[in-house]
Amino acid sequence: MVRLGLIALLVEVLVALFPAGRLIGSTALLPGALAQGRTMPTPPAAPVRVYRPDFATCQPDHLTAAFRRQLDQFVGQSPQVMARLRTLQLELGEATLRSCADQNLISREVAEQIWRDLQTMPLPQAPPGTGSQRP
Repeated sequence: MVRLGLIALLVEVLVALFPAGRLIGSTALLPGALAQGRTMPTPPAAPVRVYRPDFATCQPDHLTAAFRRQLDQFVGQSPQVMARLRTLQLELGEATLRSCADQNLISREVAEQIWRDLQTMPLPQAPPGTGSQRP
């Protein structure tokens, strides 16, 4: 609400500094309510959905296979892209492991071991003879 008020004030200042014909379409770019000085309600917040893994998802072989599968689909990308994707996958994996342990679907010790395995898992490599970038 404050941001919209500041924008409206800025528009008023610009209109005062420059006659109507000198600001080419400036007020036409603003929503009607803002151009008229009315405030707009904030949009509703998006619903938050929390992922709750089930027993099958929390199995160690499923977790490590899913981690590898997610990275394998980007195997032809640059090392920088792969490193960033790995970081994202580690963040998702950590959250999943924490949720699995919190729900007592796996023990904390098993979750910690899987976490160490994921951190040390090498990045997938493109097969020899293929380009470094995906088509």
